Amino acid sequence: DPLTIISGAGPGVPTPDAQLLEQTLELRAALVPHGPGADLWPLARAWQHPCRAFPQTRHRGTLPLTGSWIQTPAGLDMSALKEAEDGDGVILRLFNPGSEVRGGAVGLQLPVRSAEKVRLDETACGEVPLDAEGGAPVQVGPRALHSLRLRP
Repeated sequence: DPLTIISGAGPGVPTPDAQLLEQTLELRAALVPHGPGADLWPLARAWQHPCRAFPQTRHRGTLPLTGSWIQTPAGLDMSALKEAEDGDGVILRLFNPGSEVRGGAVGLQLPVRSAEKVRLDETACGEVPLDAEGGAPVQVGPRALHSLRLRP
């Protein structure tokens, strides 16, 4: 923690190599002239690359090399998927970049025994009933976040 900060500076989570010292990065940027109130999110999304994970294991399982555990409803973006702070499930955060309420069911390809809506501090604020396909219905306000705790 920096000496100028009285309280903690973020979560006390080890982040080895977080600054990527001595590594070469290649980045692309775009400058887009626009007026007040311009909706730049679709343009930003066009430049976005999907998240990819590469397992470091010698396991020779039968899972496909590509796939998705979670499908978000149209118009909603996954802004975070992380282990819950108390270790009880995972936290999924969705973001609605639009100016209208958007909703649908979050598609879950692995069995989930329960889902609940949570605040940013991960305190529960309501159970979310799973639909017949095991998906979790959501409604997200304009330019808002919606967080779920999923318990596989």
